[in-house]
Amino acid sequence: MEPEAKNSSALPDKRIATPGKVNFVADTEAKEERDARLLLLLGEVIRYSQAWVRALESGDPFTAEKWEAECVRAMDRFEANRKRTQTQSTSFDQTQ
Repeated sequence: MEPEAKNSSALPDKRIATPGKVNFVADTEAKEERDARLLLLLGEVIRYSQAWVRALESGDPFTAEKWEAECVRAMDRFEANRKRTQTQSTSFDQTQ
């Protein structure tokens, strides 16, 4: 008995990925996620700084002080994430 012939058009189109290409795609997705996270943090910094300026302009020193503290915390988070992102991309470049 002969095995039944399979129609090659019915087989799924599977692509063989090279290891470098897989890493590149995964790294691109990870980079996009890191960039999106940094963008969100930068948006926080901008919003807090705007609130700080509005409080200063209205002459409310207590509210201005509160927004200044929030802005500084947001800037610290942004800077820490930015440095971590740079470190990760540098270490990835060194492994290639």
